[in-house]
Amino acid sequence: MKEKVREFKKNQIIEEAIALIYEVGFHPATMDRLCENLQVTKPFLYSYFDNKHALLVEIYDRLMAMTAEGINKIMEQRALPEDKVFRIAEYLTRVNIDYQSICAIYVQEEKNLSSEKREEVQALQGRLDDHLTALIEQGVKDGVFEVEHPRIAALSIYSMARWTLRWYRPGRLTSEQIGQQLGQYALNLLQYKKR
Repeated sequence: MKEKVREFKKNQIIEEAIALIYEVGFHPATMDRLCENLQVTKPFLYSYFDNKHALLVEIYDRLMAMTAEGINKIMEQRALPEDKVFRIAEYLTRVNIDYQSICAIYVQEEKNLSSEKREEVQALQGRLDDHLTALIEQGVKDGVFEVEHPRIAALSIYSMARWTLRWYRPGRLTSEQIGQQLGQYALNLLQYKKR
């Protein structure tokens, strides 16, 4: 029970840190300000995180784990390359809309990570790029995609999904509906021809 309570409190700290960093940026988001927002003491906060850089690492780790887990699940499915490309574009779009604050931090605050952590983030992104590139290459081989540079196409699909966090505002379309649209746009970009 104690462990569950500690995990709950840790999650509350992280959620508030995400909201604060998203609102004001990493440097103005001080531990003092976080304590004030949470209405907790400094010793309480420091019993969970040594400093705000540790908080930033935790934020990155959470998004990286969620993104990798979702894409790996799609990659493990028994499905055609075009179906997997569609699902990856759809999934990434939904993540960037449904978790807009943490995704914005991920894009904007990489410069505030240690060089080792930046390398880890870039290595993971490279592996995810490799997955999508391989799917596109398989689709080209199967004759369903017409793409000269699969890697550039993969990076374009990632960029298209990622930047929804900049322009999306709640309104007429849900994240699922926009995800479906961007999944289709990804296939259009690859000049998809039905089998």
